[in-house]
Amino acid sequence: MIDLVYLIWKIWLIEKIFSLLLLYYTKKLIKFLHFYFAFTKLYVSSTYVYSINVNHFPAQIGFYARTNIFIISFLKSVNFMKMFLTQVNGLFSRIYEKEQFSIEDSARLLAQAAIGEGKIYIKGFNEMEAVTLEALEGAERLKGALRLTKLDDVSDTDRVILLSRFSNDAEALALAEKLEIKGVPFISICGDVKSDGNDLSKLTEIHINTSLLKPMLPTESGERICFPTSMAALFIYHCIKLTFDEIIEEYE
Repeated sequence: MIDLVYLIWKIWLIEKIFSLLLLYYTKKLIKFLHFYFAFTKLYVSSTYVYSINVNHFPAQIGFYARTNIFIISFLKSVNFMKMFLTQVNGLFSRIYEKEQFSIEDSARLLAQAAIGEGKIYIKGFNEMEAVTLEALEGAERLKGALRLTKLDDVSDTDRVILLSRFSNDAEALALAEKLEIKGVPFISICGDVKSDGNDLSKLTEIHINTSLLKPMLPTESGERICFPTSMAALFIYHCIKLTFDEIIEEYE
């Protein structure tokens, strides 16, 4: 009986001590947060968080200012990543909805060369070279694909994928005009720029719009950042390849 009473008393005492400690450190935490956010409000604003010189602060204040800069920087990066993810998802959805039939037609056009005696040539300008590398050096290579280096090697039995950032790209237009003269069917993948002059959409057999003409994310300074044109082009390429592989598999 005495042992049971002693055990109950011991449990009560431990619980009491734990409660007091919890209350004590809770009060400490509240004081710390009040102190922290007071100096946060006084010394650090998100509008100039990157230009502030925390070395000019007293040591204690400088610690909280540095901590705040780290937190705000981290939260900004997380916010930008979430915004970027939302924008990229929206971009891919728009491409699929608007260009689904053009993607299927492109796969059929390429399959004509792969099934017949032709070859598939790929030419990407600037960052769009990423698609060329994916098709030729990626884990799942595009059957019958070659890099377009010499126009003399291309005939009307071949097919060409032409990629550029915008539809009015000068180099891409020059190549497209030569392909048109030779009678070589080609696919253009780029962002449509409204123009009274010539552009790729008017010369190509099949045109696919990346729907990307400017950077996606606005910043506090009014500028825009994140211009993932190669990501859009790679998404389109993989959509074409999925259909292309199905056609080749059925034929074989």
